Amino acid sequence: MVTTATIPSDTVASWQGHEYDARLLADGAAYELFTPYPAEGFTPYERCFHRYVHGTEVIQPDEPYVAYPDVPLSLPIHSHTDSVTLQNLTQKVNLTAPERDLVRNVRSTARVRRGTRMMKPMSAAQVSRQLNSAATVSGICFREFDTAHLRLPEQRQALAGDPDIGATISYALRWNAVSETDYVPTDVTTFPGLPGLRSRERRGALIVGTGFLPSPTELVPEFATADFAEIPLTSGAEIVAYTGQGEEVPLFQYQATSGTWERMAGSQWRRLLGGIPGNTGNRTRFFVEPNPWSGLVAVHEGRQVAAIADLGFGRNRFDNDVFVTFLPGNTTPTTVAAPQRFYVKATWKGVDCVVVDNRDEWLRLRLVQPNMNDFAQLNVNAVERGVYERWAHSGEVVDRHAVAIYYCPCLA
Repeated sequence: MVTTATIPSDTVASWQGHEYDARLLADGAAYELFTPYPAEGFTPYERCFHRYVHGTEVIQPDEPYVAYPDVPLSLPIHSHTDSVTLQNLTQKVNLTAPERDLVRNVRSTARVRRGTRMMKPMSAAQVSRQLNSAATVSGICFREFDTAHLRLPEQRQALAGDPDIGATISYALRWNAVSETDYVPTDVTTFPGLPGLRSRERRGALIVGTGFLPSPTELVPEFATADFAEIPLTSGAEIVAYTGQGEEVPLFQYQATSGTWERMAGSQWRRLLGGIPGNTGNRTRFFVEPNPWSGLVAVHEGRQVAAIADLGFGRNRFDNDVFVTFLPGNTTPTTVAAPQRFYVKATWKGVDCVVVDNRDEWLRLRLVQPNMNDFAQLNVNAVERGVYERWAHSGEVVDRHAVAIYYCPCLA
């Protein structure tokens, strides 16, 4: 017999007019609901049944007004506008002017601020590359707040930029945003050419151009790193896995002070670690070198030094403003001033690109504005959803210059 004592809950929540034992997830962004009996949408879990729902769908009897970690999407108050109508509009490639204005206005309410937890779903191969390359992130990503309830592998397939089709385990990279200037919506205004790329010219799902994930059921705002450039990860960034039942397991944590990924998962999660190419499950530390083409620098005593951002992962991450460096011979962090992110742009055959790597006389270039014409002209490769790259001889690449994005200390 299943009793309340055997259900792994820590609170009670009301959903669709019924009360359930529940477990709070991602600071209230999602809830795991439990019932001792079979119910529609609930799947077996240990000795009961469970499902995941978004925090905005749930009411806690003792706390009807919840302070969410991030601002939810907001809809205008109109008798003819509801979430179903908006959902349908976000899936249309061709919108009328009033429809596009409505979608754009709603999309603008999904803000990124300093401390917002960002999430990028990853394939096992992408995790392997992340553990063995510079601690940066780029491409299509999401706020954790909008995706915290999508925890089953089949649910996360639509989010993935390079999906592992049929996999029973899914992976993701999670980090804290430093500035809203690092992220842009995936709408047609920002990336006019992306929606026109056909299925054989892309990886992952179509980019609709409304700034929302292509999904018949989920209303999830999408983001891309500005210029598709690499963004330095904050200290404490994590690589997590999701099991077939939706359980989240932290696998590795990035320690910026030592430049290493440290394993967090114990031996009981060896099967999750073993699914990563090149990882035997026994390795506990991965050392990564900085990327010379993108990074974070600051000023200390009149000199420019390499810097790291450490905002923490608690609720106070929204208020923290910690940029530090480690001086030679000093094991304690030193606070720095005037932090700025940099990356390198260039022009190749008349097309704007970001430089992401080099090998001898060759440069790895990434399109800033992917479109059909440049795809055909440059014969670029679809690396992941929205990201297109190609090696080019350095002699063909002109106008190489660093772009500096200043992080004002007062910026929230």
